[in-house]
Amino acid sequence: MVLVPLLQLFFSINQATNFLGTVMTYDPETNSDGIFTVALRFKTNFQTCSAYIPWECRTGDCTTVFLASHTVSNESSGEWCHREGLMILQITGNDPFQLWLNGRAWKSNINGIVSVRALTLVDPRTRSDTGKVNRSPQTTMLPVLRVPSNCPRQIRLLAFDPDGDNVQCRYGNQSQFECNPCTPPPVLTLSSSCDLSFSATNSSAEGLYAVQLVMEDSPGQPITLARGGVVTPITTATPISKIPVQFAFKVDPAVPSCTDGLYLPGFQSPTPANRAQLQASVNQVLQISIKAVAANSAISELLFSGPHNINQTRSGAGDFTLSWTPSVSQSGENHPICFVVQAVSGSNRYHSELRCVIVIVANGERRLPRAVEVSLNITNATTTPTTSPTTVAVTTAVSQPSTVTTTTPTTTPALTPPTTWRQYPNPVLSLRLPALTPPTTVVVTTTYDSDYSSTDSTHNHGGNYSSIQYCHYNYTHDYSSTDSTHNHGGNYSSIPTQYFPSNYTHDYSSTDSTHNRGGNFSTANTTANTEITTAGPVITAGQVVLRLKARITSVIELTEDDIRNIVLPQFKNQLLSFGVPSSVNVTLVSVL
Repeated sequence: MVLVPLLQLFFSINQATNFLGTVMTYDPETNSDGIFTVALRFKTNFQTCSAYIPWECRTGDCTTVFLASHTVSNESSGEWCHREGLMILQITGNDPFQLWLNGRAWKSNINGIVSVRALTLVDPRTRSDTGKVNRSPQTTMLPVLRVPSNCPRQIRLLAFDPDGDNVQCRYGNQSQFECNPCTPPPVLTLSSSCDLSFSATNSSAEGLYAVQLVMEDSPGQPITLARGGVVTPITTATPISKIPVQFAFKVDPAVPSCTDGLYLPGFQSPTPANRAQLQASVNQVLQISIKAVAANSAISELLFSGPHNINQTRSGAGDFTLSWTPSVSQSGENHPICFVVQAVSGSNRYHSELRCVIVIVANGERRLPRAVEVSLNITNATTTPTTSPTTVAVTTAVSQPSTVTTTTPTTTPALTPPTTWRQYPNPVLSLRLPALTPPTTVVVTTTYDSDYSSTDSTHNHGGNYSSIQYCHYNYTHDYSSTDSTHNHGGNYSSIPTQYFPSNYTHDYSSTDSTHNRGGNFSTANTTANTEITTAGPVITAGQVVLRLKARITSVIELTEDDIRNIVLPQFKNQLLSFGVPSSVNVTLVSVL
């Protein structure tokens, strides 16, 4: 079986270690043109924030067009880092598909779980009862839950289903690729209603355990699922989707008293009850007040799991506020938030009970985030070349599908970019290209037009579109030229001839600062001209001379460190998979 990496962003050479669990949920949307788009949100937990294991497509149609990741929270002593990721998939197939994590290695644990494995099942078929695609159960979880060995504890997991389905939990099954191995923690008892029970034990049971659960939803009454003309009956005993809920459970040394509010923090009003449902509106701040007391220990921090852009403030020893503003892209969605309060006494750390809420964002104009992709293949043509250029432009319209259009004089080569890419407002990219028959001169004109009819400096259009990235690839070639201006801000080593004709001579006679001599491409409405004089073999029909691909993705704001340390390495890896030599250098020019 060939595994297809789900993106193209987030590539890690070294397998991550010290894994502490994951959760994934999904929310679908079927557009008016029939394209099925699904947003998958996942949490991954490691001891450090630099560790990473990619989600991959295990079976079915998993075409990823966007991926981003951000840190949600960290434990102050460095015990764990909790990150949220978002994947956007466009699905054209009719069958359910699976995504999985598969790697090494769990943080050392008593029940002997070493390999990392977690599985999500997504069903793109339309339900007969709702007329929509099924939505997964909504939940989240902290990386680590702690309990003293002498204190019994009930852990009621959040298990909210937006379709009103019945939700059940079970331990993972190795034969279904849900974990490897799947040995349950002997100190926990799981009910089908997603409650975990811990009974008081002795010091021999102290330590860390890996918890690997699966949460499934099934309809409350028989329904059918339909897609592509095929209708399938579903009984109340048949799960429609399944998601992983994995975390670490730590049994600590005994505490002098198990009464909440003494050593273990105890919640007080106005803290919301566990599994409470809260209402929120797009672009309006939701505030969740949390209060806890601990008479014989010192409350140190609030630990939480939820959307990455939640802000936390503290106004007293045990008084905390979580603030969150839903974006347009989150309209109509349901977002889980879970939290515990941590207290310390000497070297001991104590957790309150786990509480979770579900935030229901009111329906409004909803736009699932989409990537913008433009591909252009330039080949030799059979028409008679002239010096009259062909112009290729990307045109966009807010909230409407847009097309890649061409204006092609009859005497110039035919350019065949793809059409009907779904886009949001983006800079206009124009290429002026005459016929490529040697010897001739090619003038490539690139214009970035940032006229958005908006004064919003972050280009925030129709959602949380907060950053636009342009990446410059410093491809290089030994061109048999000693021109000292040939190397402009990059490592010009070698590039395969299938990408460019051989024997290029680069005459960079322009002093334009945007010409990319290590310069800055952030200025709008600037033009850079590159004259390329070609000589050598005639380019045959069908041969790819140039492939230009641009992406604009900004649903979750990426920092420059994210782009440099995560995005660019993945871009380079993708280039290597196309046969580009490993010496190729990929650098960040600017972030607009």
